[in-house]
Amino acid sequence: WYASRSAVTGAPELEATPSRAAAWAIIDDDRRFIEVSQGLARIVELPARMMIGRRIEDFSSPSDPTIRDDIAKLWEEFRANGSIASTLRFNFADGRPRELNYRLVADADGEGRHRLTVSVLQTDR
Repeated sequence: WYASRSAVTGAPELEATPSRAAAWAIIDDDRRFIEVSQGLARIVELPARMMIGRRIEDFSSPSDPTIRDDIAKLWEEFRANGSIASTLRFNFADGRPRELNYRLVADADGEGRHRLTVSVLQTDR
């Protein structure tokens, strides 16, 4: 799957501390996944272990040359504000689209351990 450009918009509030079944990940200061829940792995249709160590940018659209810069700008905003919430559209390899709501909270799981919480807004299944 790959993500398309995201825009910073208002997003519904997600739970502050996700349950074990929820879709969440812990991301480090280098934007690498260091923990991934089974809930998030199910959404992206990848084993959690295949996401560990990969950067957020690794899941961006290869056809959009500006996405890496966009992610860097969003990351700067996130670090300056301590959190960011928005929506994200991504496509699986077979082209099926999916809309996600996400929230990223700085240092939520300790210094340099940022919690990403995700929920599906729309699915074509």
